[in-house]
Amino acid sequence: MKIQLSSAFMVFAGTAFIVFTQTACSGKHDQPLLDEGRPAMSATIRMNDPSAAAQLATGFFPLTANTWRWTAKEFSVVLPIPPGAATQGGTLSLSFNIPDVVTKTMGPLSLSASIDSTALGSEKYVTAGNYTFQKDVPASLLTKEPIKVNFALDKALPPKPPETRELGVIVTSVGIQSR
Repeated sequence: MKIQLSSAFMVFAGTAFIVFTQTACSGKHDQPLLDEGRPAMSATIRMNDPSAAAQLATGFFPLTANTWRWTAKEFSVVLPIPPGAATQGGTLSLSFNIPDVVTKTMGPLSLSASIDSTALGSEKYVTAGNYTFQKDVPASLLTKEPIKVNFALDKALPPKPPETRELGVIVTSVGIQSR
């Protein structure tokens, strides 16, 4: 009888281990892991993805409402080169919002982007709202991985107590795709 209880316990413990292992390992991984155990970089960064923070180089503030991030006047991201883009070029996309308070206080805003000191272009935004800034990226800028994309606004809201941050725009995603 004592042997049966031990065997039953071992079967239960083994089953529990298998269920635990399958549950722990069956979670959806948005990004493959690198050899070092770090997530691989994503060509599209969604601000609500906790692993996105590793690719936000400068000028991004902490996640707000589990959805978006404010930026400073200048901000940058690090992106991998998508397959085919080194020969065909790519398209850079930044999805963002200009809040009403920004346009009422600052007036129209201009947003520009660059890679390796090469300007990709700029756009002027007159009214508050949701926008997608898109610029073509020549293949010649997509030869060294990863790439650092720099964004700049011509102006931003200065800190006004109790706020201590310079506020630019609200970003929801940024990425690069092959053409």
